[in-house]
Amino acid sequence: MNYYSVKISYEKEIEFQNLKRIVENYVVKAENADINSDYMAQLTGLNLVSIESINKINISDVLFFDGDKYFVVKLKFLVENDDTKAIRKITEQFIVRSENLENAVINFKEKVCKNTLSENFVTSVRELNIVDVLPY
Repeated sequence: MNYYSVKISYEKEIEFQNLKRIVENYVVKAENADINSDYMAQLTGLNLVSIESINKINISDVLFFDGDKYFVVKLKFLVENDDTKAIRKITEQFIVRSENLENAVINFKEKVCKNTLSENFVTSVRELNIVDVLPY
């Protein structure tokens, strides 16, 4: 499965029967980029959804903890090649849902970093501007 950044738009009725165009970002886990507007409408509960863009993103996994904010955590592994003894750096990105940045890092380290055999460290954390992570 792959992860895709999907930007959708829809019209929302606001005060005095005016319509406002709303744009929202989602992350969708899917086999391929054949994500259609009908399915996005069904997943989000919105009507008349238009897909503005779909882009594949390099995410290893999504971790869900208490909270409603999403963060991208970059993790660097140091892995030794058994044959050559050369050390190779591998970087992976994870999406973490948490209540704030500090808890995202604490929960991520507790769940991921402690369970790996190789030396690893978090290189960056940033808030992600998405509404939700959805299955396809």
